[in-house]
Amino acid sequence: MANRYWVGGSATWNTTNTSVWSASSGGTIGASVPTSSDNVFFDQSGSRVVNVSPGAVCANITVSAGTHTFQSTAPTIYGNVNLISSTIWNLNFTFGGTGSYTLTTNGVSGKNLLLSSACTVTLGSALTLTGAFTYLPSGSIFNTNGYSLSCGNFQFASGDSGTINFGSSLVTVVTLTSTALQNVTMTSSPGAVLSITTPIGNPVIKPKSGNYMPALRFSGSGLVTIDNSCTYQDISSSYVGAKVFKFTAGTTNTFIGFSLRGTAGQLYTITSTTTSAASLKKAGTWYMGANSINSGNNTNLTFSNGSGIDYLDVSYITGVSVGSGSSWFFLR
Repeated sequence: MANRYWVGGSATWNTTNTSVWSASSGGTIGASVPTSSDNVFFDQSGSRVVNVSPGAVCANITVSAGTHTFQSTAPTIYGNVNLISSTIWNLNFTFGGTGSYTLTTNGVSGKNLLLSSACTVTLGSALTLTGAFTYLPSGSIFNTNGYSLSCGNFQFASGDSGTINFGSSLVTVVTLTSTALQNVTMTSSPGAVLSITTPIGNPVIKPKSGNYMPALRFSGSGLVTIDNSCTYQDISSSYVGAKVFKFTAGTTNTFIGFSLRGTAGQLYTITSTTTSAASLKKAGTWYMGANSINSGNNTNLTFSNGSGIDYLDVSYITGVSVGSGSSWFFLR
């Protein structure tokens, strides 16, 4: 393992150019091109553009001074990332190897996030991606470490079966590919939120069965379908307008909290994917607020004031009381 310092000004980082690297900070050019076991440092003041070519690799990468603009092709990183806030990273964050790494961007956004092998990546600061979280292969782990993550989408392929630990973080996505989460193991702690902000769309929440999921929060219009059997910390929506929440036949979803409430004249609809009544269970007596509507094929639901479960249009639901506790259950 060696250290390599960028002394090339605005130039190209590729697999052959030794005129940009030194073995010491601000030192003589001519050091060998960094390998996957070499740390790279960008510690010179001033502004420069670093054009990264395919094949560029490094271990830890640290940017600690100046305004460095990275563009073209992302290096594959086999170590930690630590960026100063003045950095401009017009690239993906691509990790390789099987080590445990920390990604600290200090407010710098990137394009996509790819864990290209069975490594562990832990956030050291909040992360914003202008693109998506796109690759999470078997054996890989992504840990938010309590920091927020914002991205356009999760776009995992069918073979991506790594792990995401939400911790207690807020994770915000614009939209959600319906099959993206179905093979990914997801865990969360109290306070974790998965916020889906799709302005118009019909997201399908289809995580791997048995996952302990964060609270679901929606702010867009359209139909939301909940598929597979998981435990969620809560479900809520800030959208003002009619909205449908549909639960898939043959699944059991547990909600520790249940915060769906429409507004006057803009009811939320809770329904099933089948026309035979499905079971909605909670501790104590089942009732809906007086501002809710029984749209038919429901049994054992009382519509009266005071429930806090209000402004809902309920169809194809059987209300069943269970023992004491705080959990609410949708059983299909």
